[in-house]
Amino acid sequence: MSPGNLAAATEQFERALAENVRELGPDHPETLASRDTLARCYRVAGRFAEAIVVHEENLPARQRVLGPDHPDTLLSGNDLARSYRLAGRAAEAIALHEQTLAGQERVLGPDHPDTLISRGNLASAWQSAGRIDRAMPIYEQALAGQERTLGPDHPDTLTSRNNLASAYRSAGRLDDAVALHQRNLADRERVLGPGDLATISARNALASSLEAAGRLADALPLYERSLADRERILGPDNPDTLISRNNLAGACTQAGRSGEAIVLHERNLAASEHVLGSDHPETLTFAGNLAGALQAGGRLHDAIPLYERNLASRERVLGENHPETITGRNNLAAAYWRAGRVSDAITRYKQALSAQERLLGADHPNTLTTRNNLANALDSAGRLAEGIALHERTLADQERVLGPDHPGTLLSRLNLASACQMADRLTEAISLSERSVADLDRVLGANHPRSLTAQANLASIYATAGRLEESIALCEQTLMRRERVLGPGHPDTLASRQALVRVRAYRSQPAGVRGDGQDDDDLCHHPKSAGAQYVQHAWQESRSHILARPS
Repeated sequence: MSPGNLAAATEQFERALAENVRELGPDHPETLASRDTLARCYRVAGRFAEAIVVHEENLPARQRVLGPDHPDTLLSGNDLARSYRLAGRAAEAIALHEQTLAGQERVLGPDHPDTLISRGNLASAWQSAGRIDRAMPIYEQALAGQERTLGPDHPDTLTSRNNLASAYRSAGRLDDAVALHQRNLADRERVLGPGDLATISARNALASSLEAAGRLADALPLYERSLADRERILGPDNPDTLISRNNLAGACTQAGRSGEAIVLHERNLAASEHVLGSDHPETLTFAGNLAGALQAGGRLHDAIPLYERNLASRERVLGENHPETITGRNNLAAAYWRAGRVSDAITRYKQALSAQERLLGADHPNTLTTRNNLANALDSAGRLAEGIALHERTLADQERVLGPDHPGTLLSRLNLASACQMADRLTEAISLSERSVADLDRVLGANHPRSLTAQANLASIYATAGRLEESIALCEQTLMRRERVLGPGHPDTLASRQALVRVRAYRSQPAGVRGDGQDDDDLCHHPKSAGAQYVQHAWQESRSHILARPS
């Protein structure tokens, strides 16, 4: 549906509501149903604030006319809670989902299909609030109830299994996520057929978990098949097709295929502007992702203006305090940092961090990510004492909140090691880096891209400490693995090859010429591995939830 068609549909629903108010009265059940339909149309159009206004008008009207325990009233509560969540108002979403779920358990029973859906929606709201520890058991309860009540092959059960697998991915339980997504895809192919749209969504979700697990060679063909199927079935510009193209482009970026990624993102953004409109939240996400691909392709001169326009649009459309706006601020800061505009990066990171601490809380995963990124920027500015103190605080908080083996925690330890290297605290840097390599190898596998980054960074620290033979051996091992896993032309592979050449050349110099090895900061340098850790790359995850039944 083009922006014109979406606007026309919205105007039609607005006229229908006005007519029902005039002919039937504001509290007639059909009027209430029309008001809910209009609110949903606003939500589909990304007009979350307007959706909330209409839902907030309709919920008390249904409570008054139908009663607080009427199924339609409870569904109105669920709809309003969903709009709160999409508007970034997670605390209000959680409170209302809990209230709605309690009502449905009392009125409909704990195993009614609508009750089970509401339980999954509550889990989703907790996940949006960064509380994956609260979300996970609720997802598991919802799935167990659907398997028991509806059966393991019911579409709602399959969707809940998909959502639980996606929660595993968010929690860093990547092997569990891949295994559950694989089971879900097999079940959907068996029950619904390989070409069913729900099966295609399951295939896309599996690809996302494989990508997170560093298995790009397995993920890319699934993304490509999902895109081809959706283009054939839905057309090239359908919103779900846009999601598949976006996700394939993101995987191409991760694989070092920046040229392909940019072409896909540019096509996707143009289609989204035509179909959804330039101010739709998904269009804003696609624009940010194109900027990320341009940055990955070394085109910072193109990426930064796009990030800046995108942030201005998010502030205008979503509001300055919406989580996606704060993400845009973080990603612009990362681009400034990569461009050497460290002072600008620090300013933006501090703005993002202040907003996140106020709105999301100090322990939200996104808050912790921004704090890690700010520490990196402080390191680059030579403010190492501040940077290291912030790294240490962030690492301690991530170990407490996310757990010692969460990928984000492991990444923070790696960045603390790099900061210690920059401060010539080499004993600490080596100890932290060796632990990071061992933990990443154990948790993600030795061939995961992040594990390979940790190995490259440890080789750099060994070289700085004058342990050249160990550095060369690790550089050779990392290069071999990157050539096999990422390919010979991947930017990380090229960086490993250059690092190996430099450290070998350094070793060949006479000892009196080369010095003690500690003054050559770029001898085997590898950039820090954080940057913008939550470039938004998989809208399919959020779009795949069963969120409401039409009333």
